[in-house]
Amino acid sequence: MRHWTPIGLIFLLTLTAWGGQADELPGAAGPRVRYLNPSAAADVGVAVSDRVNDVDHLRSPADLNNSPQRLPSGTRTIFFTLYFAKPVPLGTNIVIDVADSSGPLKFRQEDSIKLGKAMSKGGVFFTARALDAGAFQDGPYRATVRIDNEAVAELNWSIGG
Repeated sequence: MRHWTPIGLIFLLTLTAWGGQADELPGAAGPRVRYLNPSAAADVGVAVSDRVNDVDHLRSPADLNNSPQRLPSGTRTIFFTLYFAKPVPLGTNIVIDVADSSGPLKFRQEDSIKLGKAMSKGGVFFTARALDAGAFQDGPYRATVRIDNEAVAELNWSIGG
């Protein structure tokens, strides 16, 4: 298991399917992010949005804490931002598993991102995801962020209502 104390960068991440039931997904009513690895809270920031976030103000992972938890109805593309405060090695693999109340979501894009370049000082990375057809349904969502196969954070949000 990788220890993420040396990591620091913001990423918009790729997504794969992750299962869940409606009563398990708090959406915007739940915590915006729950870190699953104690060191991740200091080293990795995660956010979801319906547009690319302005990252000029980011100085630490905590700067993403005010990101929206409710996206507008009709959202067709979601953007993930990850901020790593420490260096990220070449070949780091990042996956974001996303589910709504009906279960795993499938996207047009690749399921994972492998860094082709080391980020010696950390930094910001974005990725966008869209469904094969149409807009995201209104309701609760959860994303699980995995770095080199280790789940580091869960992100809760809702679309619409």
